[in-house]
Amino acid sequence: MRLRTALALVCLTGCLTACGPRPVDAKAGLTVDDQGNVLIIVEDCDREINKVTLHGDATGSDVATSTYTREKPVKGRTQFSVSTGGDGWSAPGVEPRLTANVKFSLNLTSTDGTLFGRPLGFTIADVAKLEPGQVFHRGVMDGVTLSETVEEFDGVAC
Repeated sequence: MRLRTALALVCLTGCLTACGPRPVDAKAGLTVDDQGNVLIIVEDCDREINKVTLHGDATGSDVATSTYTREKPVKGRTQFSVSTGGDGWSAPGVEPRLTANVKFSLNLTSTDGTLFGRPLGFTIADVAKLEPGQVFHRGVMDGVTLSETVEEFDGVAC
């Protein structure tokens, strides 16, 4: 009887720990600078993320997609302008227009498509709430979070 109870406990523990948050290859966030320009923050999680895609969807019709690439993958945290790229990230071919009534998604990948970061969904209303230095991002358990500082964003587990 004790053996069955012990085996059941081991199996249950294995199942419960396997259901926790899955590590991701990178995470993304949004912040604004002192002039109110929107910046994308990318932090790799010991992987090689070098592609960011910003896509908008307005009531079923696609809004232009902007893609940013980087020759060398991110190491640590980097940030760049939604409008112009920067810090090694290419400028988007189509400058994104962050407008009302559009749901945006920010996706992180490797250019070969083998690695994926935690996606971020947002609206312009989410961005409008940001003060310089605050970061809007998706938390580990799929909740959207507003960090007070970039350092807090760094502390969020991948």
